Amino acid sequence: MAVVSLKTKMSLAVSLLMTVVLSLLALCAYWYFTSQFKDTVSRQQFTLVSALAEEIDSKILNAKQDLIAVAGRATAIQANDSRQAQYFLDSQPGIQTLFDSGISIFSPDGKLTAISPADKQLQERDSAFSDSIKRTISTGKPQISTPFYSTHNRHPVILFTAPFFDSKGQIAGIMTGGLDLTRDNFLGKLATIRLGENGYLYLYDTNRTLIVHPDRTRILRRDVPLGTNRLFDRAIDGFEGTGETVTSKGKPVIGSFKHLKSTTWILAANFPQAEAYAPIIRAKWYLLAALIVVSCFSIISARWFMNHLMAPLLLFTHHVKGITGKEDEAAPIAVTSRDEIGTLAQAFNDLMAETHGHKTAIQIQKEFSENLLLNSAVPTFVLDTQHRVIIWNKACEELTGIKSVDILGTTDSWKAFYHKVHPVLADIVIDGTAKDLPRYYSTYNKSPFTADGLQTEGWLICNAREYYVFADAAPIRNTEGAIVAVIETVQDITERRRAEEELAFKNVILSTQQETSIEGILVVDESNAIKSYNRRFVDLWNIPHELVEAADDAPVLQLVTTKVADPERFMARVHYLYEHKEEKSREEILLKDGRIFDRYSAPMLNDDGRYFGRVWYFRDITEQKQMEESLRESEERYRILVELSPDAIYIHTAGILVYSNAMGAKLLGADRPEDLYGRLAFDFVHPDCQDIVRKRIEHARQHNISSPLIEEQFVRLDGSIVPVDVTSLTFNYQGSEAVLVVARDIREQKKLQEELLKAQKLESLGVLAGGIAHDFNNILTGIIGNLSLANARLDPAHCIAKYLDDCEKAAVRASKLTQQLLTFSRGGEPVKKLIDPSTMTRETVSFVLRGSNIRSVVDLADDLWSVEVDSGQISQALHNILINAVQAMPDGGEVTVRVMNETLGPDNMQQLLPGYYVGIVIEDRGCGIPPENLVSIFDPYFTTKLEGNGLGLASVYSIIKRHGGAVEVSSTLGAGSSFAIHLPALPGQSPEEVAVKITPEMVGSGKILVMDDDDFIRIIATEILEFSGYYVESCADGREAIELFRSAIQRNDPFDAVILDLTVPGGMGGKETAVRLLEIDPDALLIVSSGYSTDPIVANYRQYGFSGAIPKPFNSSTVVRELGRLINKLS
Repeated sequence: MAVVSLKTKMSLAVSLLMTVVLSLLALCAYWYFTSQFKDTVSRQQFTLVSALAEEIDSKILNAKQDLIAVAGRATAIQANDSRQAQYFLDSQPGIQTLFDSGISIFSPDGKLTAISPADKQLQERDSAFSDSIKRTISTGKPQISTPFYSTHNRHPVILFTAPFFDSKGQIAGIMTGGLDLTRDNFLGKLATIRLGENGYLYLYDTNRTLIVHPDRTRILRRDVPLGTNRLFDRAIDGFEGTGETVTSKGKPVIGSFKHLKSTTWILAANFPQAEAYAPIIRAKWYLLAALIVVSCFSIISARWFMNHLMAPLLLFTHHVKGITGKEDEAAPIAVTSRDEIGTLAQAFNDLMAETHGHKTAIQIQKEFSENLLLNSAVPTFVLDTQHRVIIWNKACEELTGIKSVDILGTTDSWKAFYHKVHPVLADIVIDGTAKDLPRYYSTYNKSPFTADGLQTEGWLICNAREYYVFADAAPIRNTEGAIVAVIETVQDITERRRAEEELAFKNVILSTQQETSIEGILVVDESNAIKSYNRRFVDLWNIPHELVEAADDAPVLQLVTTKVADPERFMARVHYLYEHKEEKSREEILLKDGRIFDRYSAPMLNDDGRYFGRVWYFRDITEQKQMEESLRESEERYRILVELSPDAIYIHTAGILVYSNAMGAKLLGADRPEDLYGRLAFDFVHPDCQDIVRKRIEHARQHNISSPLIEEQFVRLDGSIVPVDVTSLTFNYQGSEAVLVVARDIREQKKLQEELLKAQKLESLGVLAGGIAHDFNNILTGIIGNLSLANARLDPAHCIAKYLDDCEKAAVRASKLTQQLLTFSRGGEPVKKLIDPSTMTRETVSFVLRGSNIRSVVDLADDLWSVEVDSGQISQALHNILINAVQAMPDGGEVTVRVMNETLGPDNMQQLLPGYYVGIVIEDRGCGIPPENLVSIFDPYFTTKLEGNGLGLASVYSIIKRHGGAVEVSSTLGAGSSFAIHLPALPGQSPEEVAVKITPEMVGSGKILVMDDDDFIRIIATEILEFSGYYVESCADGREAIELFRSAIQRNDPFDAVILDLTVPGGMGGKETAVRLLEIDPDALLIVSSGYSTDPIVANYRQYGFSGAIPKPFNSSTVVRELGRLINKLS
């Protein structure tokens, strides 16, 4: 195969490249010329069409304005008078010149009035003008009609219309002017304009109707189907511009389209592409011919240029071939050209000279290396392959104490380091017995720098001294790779070894401290890579060990941020500390699981300030924070406890007050605790108590215990005295010995003690009254019962009846006294019923004040609530207060009684339960009560009257308290007194209806069992009941009553009711008997009767199984009424 020379290859390559480049340039030039030419043609054509469109718009507007101006001179008469209208039109030659199809006038109803030039035939046919005329009439504005064929000459015409108006602004007529599209006017001329040889203009509207066209047969036709001319269709949709398209006849053209502003018409131009682009086709052929010529010229030129260019290279090639294989230095190449070939020849000459210099330098370097090795500061020796020492430098002599002259040429290199035969590292490398290293060395490695090299370190004894050395043996190979010698260096690193051991010891201490630390520790280097961490860090954050071992802090940070409550702030702080390397930081981090970490971070800097990384410390302080929070809460609770304590608390140092709580200030009459600070503590101690206080303080100081609670007296700022219970102790306050004093205001306590004493007096009186009332009521029962029974049997007209009635009334008054005594006993519990307080109040006031010189004013509120009370006891209370009022006004006066509804809140002054109450206020205008007596007026036996017994107001107090109410008194000497009673009310409930009075003559029926320990009462009860028609059996105690009750049931002859005396001395009373009777018959009708009881059973009889109650003393009416009510209710 023929070899093609480089010169030929280069010639062909350059020729081909030039041809390709020229072809590309020609194509680019052709493309650029074509695009610029087409763009120029398009712009010029569109410019022409736009100019013509503006000219047509201007002429249409001028024609319209001229017609409007002429129409403005017409009158309403001319619109209706054809003669005047014709005269008017004929006198307008200027407008007739413009509108070559004639001008005319129409009436407002669309009738043709006149036309110029005159045409009588046309006047009779005006339907052709109806559409434009109608639009003008309806809009009152000028119009331009769509093209249409004239009825006169069948020419296509455009009609302009303009209305004119009368004096009232109404359309008087319409003036029109027509343009014949086939004539030489400004529209018809468009058809005659040519673009080049075959280009033309045409005009059409948005309805696709051709208005002006060179082919007059197409005027007013719609012969451009949709889709045949792309730009024609786009122009109807609003397009303006120039582009390539195809006419409806299939001819490629350059089409330009411009919308007229005055109408909906579109002016268009068609320029055949073949004619428009003819210069482009000619330019293409010229360019192709030029390209062929230039390509041939480039091939010839490239061949000649390559011959000239390659001549030096051929010379260089021949020279190189001539020096191949020569040992001596070659002569330089004689190439003098200054191009790249000349540079290459010069570089070759320099390379040859440099090679010769290197050979010389290698020899010098060899000699220098041997000299350097001998004088090296590192002990070094070299063994040949026969283990003979061929180099033993001076440093080796100093280390081992063996001179080179004594060891060179021998195989005793081991003697310099060992006491017995022991291969040195170089011997093992020479022999290739690295497998025997464990036999001779405890620490060894392969050399990381030299293949087959070995390293070891350890303690040696050389020249009677102990050294820690590092030995490194490496083979020396020839060019074939065979070992020709082994060089071994023995470095004394004793100091470094000892430093490393000390460092290792310190590291052990540091590692132990780190691992035993309660803090989690993380150490990163200057690139933020993890260098160290302890187990506590991993445990705190619950991080997998493999994640931390990877040394990349990014995944660790990513995991940590999922655990903290505010990851964005956490990461921002980390990045800030990484960027500001010198800063330290301590802050607390809240975790999502509620734990709190204390994080401390500090940079690792040496003495020169160089940054080596950062240490992060993490400590779980959750418990500490909880303890601190608990401590804060405890301190806050203590502070609140002290500040809100009901006891006064003071601290004084050296006798000076330095602290007081709010109650302490209030106790001493100060507005603020600060008003007391700086005052002497003894300023507020009563002089009679100061010795006791000094002894108390001294006792507390000596024994370091709190003093016992003792009663003292404090002096308030206003000078008043207040009794207090005080205790104190000494303690350290703000670095000084101080005394803590706790004082309690015992004014209320003393008042309660007085109330307790009053209650004890009442209780003592009650015990006495209960016993008296029980026996007295039994006696009165016999008296009243017999009197009422005698009255029932006696004719009311009998002379003795009046005396019996008076006796019965006296006995009833005596019973009231026993009722008053019972008020103080526990047996005086109220027998409550729902009543109307207004009726009770009015009757009591009327009864007490009847016959006295006292006038009463009773003010009863509307819709008073009902109260559930013992009406007898409440009437007694009101009676006692009214009697006191009467006695306070011996010369007469006025008593005001007011009754109203009340609603008391939780913090009422009466200390009653919140709710609804009825208030009764009794006011007199008497002498009043002295202030010193006000605190004692409710005490039993306290009285200021010679004839008084001291039980009246005491019974009031007891009655109202037993009803769950309160009584208050206020008085002014010489002005009078006011008593206020508050009784619980029941809004919305109606009082119980009063039973119809039952007289003994009213006969009942049924079987009654009476149980009472008093024979006299059993007899009178039996007689009353039998007189009223009942069958009665009686017994003395409960056990007998039970047997009689059970026997009656067994005989199938049960009792309809059982009356039980509540108290039977030495026997079973009514309470226990009722329980047993209800076990026998749960539906038994039981009635309790008592003159006294240690239990409030009579008042709450339903709770104990009774159906009714008959308090003693009773008369026949009371017994029969209660029994009849219950039996009738049961039936």
